[in-house]
Amino acid sequence: GFRPLDSGDDGLTYEGYAPRILRHLLSGDFAAAFQGEEKVYFFAPGLRYFRVLERFLFGDTFLGYLSMILAFPLLVFALFRRFLTAQWALVIVLLFVVTPVGALFGSSLFYYVVWAARGFADPFAFILLFAALVLIVPPRTGESPGAARVFASGLLLAATTFCRPNLLLAAGGIVAVAGLMWLWQRQFGRAAALAAGFAALAVSPLHNYLFGDSLVPFTGSVNLPQTLLMPPLDYARAALELLTFD
Repeated sequence: GFRPLDSGDDGLTYEGYAPRILRHLLSGDFAAAFQGEEKVYFFAPGLRYFRVLERFLFGDTFLGYLSMILAFPLLVFALFRRFLTAQWALVIVLLFVVTPVGALFGSSLFYYVVWAARGFADPFAFILLFAALVLIVPPRTGESPGAARVFASGLLLAATTFCRPNLLLAAGGIVAVAGLMWLWQRQFGRAAALAAGFAALAVSPLHNYLFGDSLVPFTGSVNLPQTLLMPPLDYARAALELLTFD
């Protein structure tokens, strides 16, 4: 079953980009493959490259994304197992998967399935975020994660932001707080491993600078009026007006 994507959705774009990037790879044009069909990213950058990997592993299907959605409840269970007993973690997973309770505020698997089926990057990015949390949060036994796991969590947090840049608020907050905590505890190896993994996010502004001579860090869509109704500069102007009693 290959689901036809809805007209106008972002998923249609990623589905179009992936085979073109794959053809560049197979022809040995690695620069064009890295360019990803956009000199400056407009659509969220990361999912297009996952769709290329999906074709290598599963052929011309959505089975890679489907596998991620099927694994998501297991990640949710693993994360809540970090804080609760296995019984209570299982209760939360069942509420997440089989009941519509979370439909009231968006924490239901139903929403992830709907938006993944339409080919959007959001569910994929949140799954990466949960996977990073599972790696970085120690189990209830109190055993702290090793440097390799911390580095992997940093990579996943970078991939989270690469796939959905607005999740920088979550991923960056996790990196900042965990890094400061480990520096305070003089666990410099873990802090360095986390920072090194998250530094992979530099691939996004590097792409935009190399191919588009632009300093846009993630996507140009942030400058659209319907996307960012209140640009940061407007906040500064409003603060100045308050200070000058205007």
